[in-house]
Amino acid sequence: MGFWSYAASAGTFLTVLWAAKSAVAYYTWTLDDMVEDVASSPLPLNQNGIQYWKDILAPYTDLGPVKKRAAIQMHMATTLVIAFGLCIQFMKTIRRKNMDVHRWVGRATLLASLLSYPHFVSLLDGFGQQTAKYVEAP
Repeated sequence: MGFWSYAASAGTFLTVLWAAKSAVAYYTWTLDDMVEDVASSPLPLNQNGIQYWKDILAPYTDLGPVKKRAAIQMHMATTLVIAFGLCIQFMKTIRRKNMDVHRWVGRATLLASLLSYPHFVSLLDGFGQQTAKYVEAP
């Protein structure tokens, strides 16, 4: 197994891990938990940046005038399904020995992507454009 095979496996694992963590977060976390997670990231956020993320994430917990919790939960569930589908698609064993499985998983993944599009549009609908400086330069 060469370097690129290991890199592909690591990328696949991290994609599924991220999708699973995000799905759990948007189904169970409070707004404070989400903001704390963003604030603990390696981004050099100042108070304006943290407030920006709080404003962005508030609709996903149904706080504030815009309610987006159902849309983000559907988006994350679909992302998790697509991530697992793509992982199966990239497995050499599946492609070599079970081409029918590979094709049907690919079709299901594409169908999930297409069916999720209206929910994604509803997720983005209703947000205004906000621009400002939200990070601190080192």
